[in-house]
Amino acid sequence: LGDVIDDGMGTLGSRLEHFLKVCDAMSYSHSRGVIHRDLKPDNIMVGHHGEVLVVDWGLAKLLGEEDVTLPSAITAPVEVDERGAPSLFGTIKGTPSYLSPEAARGAVNELGPPADVFGLGATLFEVLAGHPPYRARTRLQTVAKVLCEPPESLAVCAPRVSRELVDLVHRCLAFEPDDRPG
Repeated sequence: LGDVIDDGMGTLGSRLEHFLKVCDAMSYSHSRGVIHRDLKPDNIMVGHHGEVLVVDWGLAKLLGEEDVTLPSAITAPVEVDERGAPSLFGTIKGTPSYLSPEAARGAVNELGPPADVFGLGATLFEVLAGHPPYRARTRLQTVAKVLCEPPESLAVCAPRVSRELVDLVHRCLAFEPDDRPG
């Protein structure tokens, strides 16, 4: 999906078909008790024949298992993607623009499928608007936005998107995990 977004390739319909395959993959993962914790366009690959892979399971966690990573500061990025978005380890894990509020709070042992639903919503927002729902100059400022502000309005950023799709994206980006679709 990162390539689809960056290159402008594909119709909205084909991008949404690819996105539905990502949702299927995450549904399967969740049914097996695994959460990804770093869903974003750069972790989704689309092949030449329409095959879709969710990659980079380095932050994945089995539900119910304690997180064993020692806490560290948010300023300790491990890697940076092409857009300069770091994946962080420690108390806050994931890429700031796609973090759920509970992940941004550092509640790593409380994360479940709703955190991935948030990542799916942030990814779909970017597919439709061309940028993530939370952006700031620094990763700390981005995390602060996730914790304190609603996401940008998709209806404003992508006015041609149907109201139903806008509503779905914003439900996925709900602040409270219980308010996100299951």
